[in-house]
Amino acid sequence: MTDDTQAPPPPPVETAPVETVPVPTAAPKPRGGTPLWLTLLLVAGVAVEPFALHRFLPVPAAPPAPAIDMTRVDALETRLAAALHRLDALEHAAPATVQAPAPGDAGQLQALESRLAALESRPAQAMPDVEGQVNAANAALNARIADLDTAIQKDVAQSTARAAFANRLRAAAWALEAGKPLGDIPDAPAALSRFADTAPPTEPGLRLTFPRYEEAARAASQPGAEITNPVDRAWERVKSLVTIRQGDKVIVGSHSAALLEDARGHLDAGDLAGAMASLAELDAQAAAAMAPWKAQAQSLLDARAALLALAAKS
Repeated sequence: MTDDTQAPPPPPVETAPVETVPVPTAAPKPRGGTPLWLTLLLVAGVAVEPFALHRFLPVPAAPPAPAIDMTRVDALETRLAAALHRLDALEHAAPATVQAPAPGDAGQLQALESRLAALESRPAQAMPDVEGQVNAANAALNARIADLDTAIQKDVAQSTARAAFANRLRAAAWALEAGKPLGDIPDAPAALSRFADTAPPTEPGLRLTFPRYEEAARAASQPGAEITNPVDRAWERVKSLVTIRQGDKVIVGSHSAALLEDARGHLDAGDLAGAMASLAELDAQAAAAMAPWKAQAQSLLDARAALLALAAKS
């Protein structure tokens, strides 16, 4: 049975596997349904190849192509054209930048070459000898350092020698006051060298021996046999025993006796020089009696003065 009326497309069928089941005999459909031949064909295709239904399904349409932004394309073309234009301009302008030197530049170059040639032609000795100057300065500095070193060593040696000499003088002064030999003293005068191996006199020893010499001096200064009058002789004897003084002036008594008393007073006070000054005014007889004592006292005074002079020089 044929029918010219076009049937509507079949509904979409799911792609899940379809089990083959017995198809009951369909009752005749009313006019206007799906043609019988098409129904039989679909059932046969499902029974033979369950997964071939996609061949009869409509093909889904491809996704639409993305839209093209013509504005952006135009902008890129404009930038590319500008870059090509700049490259073309640079290629045409490069040869023009290389130009021949101007006449003024050539003159300056020639002047510079002349100055360079003049500098190169100068003699070598005209250049400052910096190394020589430095060497000369170093030599002068080394010489000054050597002079200073020599002077310092000399000062040290002199200071050491002065200190040693001062110590030697102190030892000699102690020996002199103790009455012991002084030993060798460099550049010592005769007043000291005489006591190098000999014990010098001491002030306590002179004080002990003074009375003996004083008595001899008093006896030597008494009137002698030239006075024949007994009264005068008696009076002179009294004056030798008794001395009356007014200050430093002797009113009654022997002048030599007064001087001897003064000398003893200075000696007891530790003034050996004052004692010697008093004994210097004795008469000839008393002075002769005191001469040995005065010699010893003067040698001690001379040794002291010599020590002080050497200490002042050191």
